[in-house]
Amino acid sequence: MLSLLVSLASANEISAGYVFPGAAAADRGSMSVGASGGMLATSTEGVSVVTLDAALAPTDRLGLRASFLGAGEGNPLAGVSGATLGARYLVVDKEKFRFAPFGAVAVGSVAGGDTLGGFAAGVALEAGGERVWFDCAVPVVAGLLTPDGYGDDTVTVVGFPLTAAGSELGVNWRMGEHHRLRAGVVSVAPVLSYRYEATHWYAGATAGGIALPEAPGGLSVEAGARF
Repeated sequence: MLSLLVSLASANEISAGYVFPGAAAADRGSMSVGASGGMLATSTEGVSVVTLDAALAPTDRLGLRASFLGAGEGNPLAGVSGATLGARYLVVDKEKFRFAPFGAVAVGSVAGGDTLGGFAAGVALEAGGERVWFDCAVPVVAGLLTPDGYGDDTVTVVGFPLTAAGSELGVNWRMGEHHRLRAGVVSVAPVLSYRYEATHWYAGATAGGIALPEAPGGLSVEAGARF
């Protein structure tokens, strides 16, 4: 459920997807700010989700990302809040192929309880043409930091291939000048998103879910500005 919750966040200038900084192309000095709001629900309960995010490309290759997520009441996830900071660097930046290592750190809490921390590092790529392209972000190492007494270990670190379960991938179609459709998978949750992209702003919607009984599904809308 947490992976689907995160997948309802806004994409941005350096991330084609929703979870990690990606290998999307960005102009030097470009910046975007965005927000999304939606609902994640099972057949018996639901939770509202609000996200805010910002992305900045100080250079053509370096991308920085910050985001905040909050979830409402009516669910065991009631009171979830968290913030993430991430960065990527385009080692390969070609017209039809880009490759970037990334890193991200996060803090969060559930229902006003103990604060938890996490980190991840991995690789992202994009490949394809102007109309159709593929994107992928794979964490290679990830960790969870918990306070004393929360569990057996205060620091838990896992590596590849276990981290592959948290990967995200997608296929993108650009339909005309302003319309983009993306079909992706975040962990095990399929996600479909549409975005209308103008020169200085964008708006769109995302739907996702897991095809199992009682599994969560969600819908969100997003909007943002480019500078």
